[in-house]
Amino acid sequence: MTTLFISHSSHDKTWAETIHAALRGRGYQTLFLDSHPDDGIHAGAKWERTLWQRLRQSRGMVVLCSRHWLRSPWCVAEAMMARERGKPLFLLAKPDVIDGRIAKGNASDEPATVLPDFLKDTQFISLSGLSDEEVLERLWRGLEAEGLKDDFPLPERPYPGLGAFQETDAAIFFGRDEAIERVRGVLNRRRKRNTAGFVLVLGASGCGKSSLVRAGVLPRLVPSVSAHAARTAWVVAPPFLGGRGLEGLAAALTLAFPADHPGRVGLRDRLKALALDTDGTAAAALCEIGHTLLTARGLAEGHVLLVLDQLEEVFGTAPRSDARALLRLLLEASAAEFSPILILATMRSDFLNDFQQFPGAAERYEDVTLDPMPPDRFGELIEGPAGRFGLRLGPGLTEQLVADTRYDDALPLLAYTLEQLHQKHGAGGELSVQQYRDLFPAIERRSPDGTTAAYRGVAAAIKHTADAALRDLGYQGLGADDPRLRDLRRAFFSLARVGEAGQFTRRTVLWSQLPASCSRVLQHLVEQRLLVSGADAGGRPTLTVAHEALFRVWDTLHGWLATDRKALALRAQIEDAAADWATAGRTEGRQWPEDRVLDAVAEIGRSGVSLDDVGDPETVRAFLGPTDHGDLETLPGLGADLDEAKGSGRYGEAWRLPLSHAARASLGTRLALLGDCRPGVGLGADGLPDIDWCRVAGGEVAIEIRENPDGPTSAIIATLTRPVAPFRIGRYPVTIAQFQAFLADCYRAGEWRLPPGFPADPPADYPPPKHRARYGNHPADSVNWWDATLFCHWLGTRLGAAIRLPTEFEWQRAATGGEPGRIYPWGSDWDPLREPWRANTFESELGRSTAVGLYPLGGSPTGALDMAGTLYEWCLNAFNKPDETGLQIAQEDRRAVRGGSWDVNQINARSAARFRSSPYNRFNYLGFRVLCASPIPGH
Repeated sequence: MTTLFISHSSHDKTWAETIHAALRGRGYQTLFLDSHPDDGIHAGAKWERTLWQRLRQSRGMVVLCSRHWLRSPWCVAEAMMARERGKPLFLLAKPDVIDGRIAKGNASDEPATVLPDFLKDTQFISLSGLSDEEVLERLWRGLEAEGLKDDFPLPERPYPGLGAFQETDAAIFFGRDEAIERVRGVLNRRRKRNTAGFVLVLGASGCGKSSLVRAGVLPRLVPSVSAHAARTAWVVAPPFLGGRGLEGLAAALTLAFPADHPGRVGLRDRLKALALDTDGTAAAALCEIGHTLLTARGLAEGHVLLVLDQLEEVFGTAPRSDARALLRLLLEASAAEFSPILILATMRSDFLNDFQQFPGAAERYEDVTLDPMPPDRFGELIEGPAGRFGLRLGPGLTEQLVADTRYDDALPLLAYTLEQLHQKHGAGGELSVQQYRDLFPAIERRSPDGTTAAYRGVAAAIKHTADAALRDLGYQGLGADDPRLRDLRRAFFSLARVGEAGQFTRRTVLWSQLPASCSRVLQHLVEQRLLVSGADAGGRPTLTVAHEALFRVWDTLHGWLATDRKALALRAQIEDAAADWATAGRTEGRQWPEDRVLDAVAEIGRSGVSLDDVGDPETVRAFLGPTDHGDLETLPGLGADLDEAKGSGRYGEAWRLPLSHAARASLGTRLALLGDCRPGVGLGADGLPDIDWCRVAGGEVAIEIRENPDGPTSAIIATLTRPVAPFRIGRYPVTIAQFQAFLADCYRAGEWRLPPGFPADPPADYPPPKHRARYGNHPADSVNWWDATLFCHWLGTRLGAAIRLPTEFEWQRAATGGEPGRIYPWGSDWDPLREPWRANTFESELGRSTAVGLYPLGGSPTGALDMAGTLYEWCLNAFNKPDETGLQIAQEDRRAVRGGSWDVNQINARSAARFRSSPYNRFNYLGFRVLCASPIPGH
């Protein structure tokens, strides 16, 4: 890294050499003086190209301004280019150089040598009247105020491994001189309001973006703590990850304030509240926090630099996520006029399109592209840190390492290889080629096409280490179904995420979310620096991979991830959709339909991925709702006493117990999609309807004849009492699955083929009914009286039993259990608003039927369900002549229907309420259930 470029005229060579020596003596070791034998242009180099390259790499320029310098176009051009690139200029001016006024004591009264216009706003150090020591002292103050002295302390080790370099690694960060100065130049231009306030460092995965910012740029922004440091400077908040959202911003700003400053109090809550503002006040409030922070740090002016690492994480979150709210806030605050907020963000270049399409981003940023480091620069990464630590590198080692590092993810893998090599052999003070080869011998890897290739050294380092960990801890040779291996796979699945482009990216998870059985091997991989253990904002232990290169170069892990890529992608989609749903107030319209939920859960269930490993399990469970078959069968019958354990405490407010109508409707759909195996709902092993029969004792039944047949509250004008013999009745109305079995047997190729014995055949053009409900476990709706009677004849023939529709008397007996005081099947009273779990009537506002059997708390004493609400049920008898049950009926001779439906009010769902309908009507509120008047084979 060229710290300082000394610009001088060749006529002032002696002066330049004096300043160069003084800088060296002060500790500035990385200088450029063109004529110097070590720090200048070497013999054979192209001087002009070298000059401009070293100027670009420099962090500042010392200008030795004299008449000769001002008369040299080359010298002035050097300073002009440095100024345009945002580099600080330190001017030492001869006594006869002034800012445009007549020099005192000029006998000829001629104009003195004048600074060019672009330098007139720069404070210079005039040699007039000052001793050499005073001139240098003023220069030292200026240099230290800009933080240009590379006297960084050495870290504990020369090579950091897979993880990004940190600020403490500045002394061993090599190979990115020009990139550092490009970023610093952009930041310095922002101080002069000449560029956007959102600076984006772009580059491919593994090219070293985070390391550049943390170890290259930030340490060189922080001014000296000298008492003479300027009061116009930076306040640099600790870097935080884009995926942490407003929580990360709050933590960074809190740490940036002095420990006892009141500005820290309630900062997190204030930022959370700001994110809800949409009128621009949030950005202004953040700017005000920035001004408060500058004042707290004793700065009259300056910028608060917020460092946002891995910005691409934002685009893996839901549209209304906390992370996206953070990005929106930072874009607006950094673009505000006279804003003290400056953003420095790193992002993978393949996410640039996502960033540019983010609202308000396209015109508010300036990017610095970090290209992959060319292999001919790799030697600096190897030899630079070794030199700082006095570590000897044996002959050929650098060349061998460079030769083995010519592929993607080169930098992090090289860093990891060097770390491992130093850790094993660095104690001797020398590293050799043989040590390197012995540590990472060649391995063979088979490609999908069957060919094999040998990998060694850098390419094999991570695989050697990871495979050794599995071998040493007893995982090698375990079968795919071994519980320990399943747990380890699940742990790594929780550490990975599939991005929008299908690539594997890292996730941070809590240690408490990981299977306990694999904690030892995970901790071992932490010790090997393949994984990184940390803590979240609340102090809870976390785990993540050291670098995403691990997903690609460790073939075992890559194989696991590739096998279950679809399940990982689904888990990510669920997390994002759940977060979006929660941000939008958990509105029903933002939830996935039941079929999509169950398909996704089933796909994940077939893999080694677990939905328990998501970042916010409570929100995901509430978003998905119950998906377990056992839960779906038992939830409808549970009451409020089990809500915390089984209902809203587990699946969110929408599933509060007792279940709402909407929850019951969704539950029925889920059962249908999973395969509703409840007795009485589908078909038996013989392919016939599996009717779950309920025994009903005989006795007398009285039905009410009202003055207005269509007025359920009109006066009772007669009561008919009839004896009823014992019988059996279906627990549920006949379902669509059961009715479709009848059609499949009796209506084929457009023709009816009924079993013999039915008194009348349907007309040739008589079409089968079309149900409005979609799922087989729903009651068969849109069925007329004739359809129901045909079904009974078919089923009775197949079972060898007397199957028919119940008469009104029988139906009422089944609904009340023979207890006249039961107004409804469950008792004498009902408030649909207070007890919605009893039945599905018009008050439910569902506007449709639900699957059968979902209102068990509204059952009758006989065990029959759905006898109030859901669908009206056909009875055998005529409405006006309750004792008439024959098949010879006229069009106008209406049949009785009982029980009410989803389409009528609760009063029509009373057990005694009668209604009528034409036997030819196929309405979506009409269905039926069957009665057996004789013993049933097998029952």
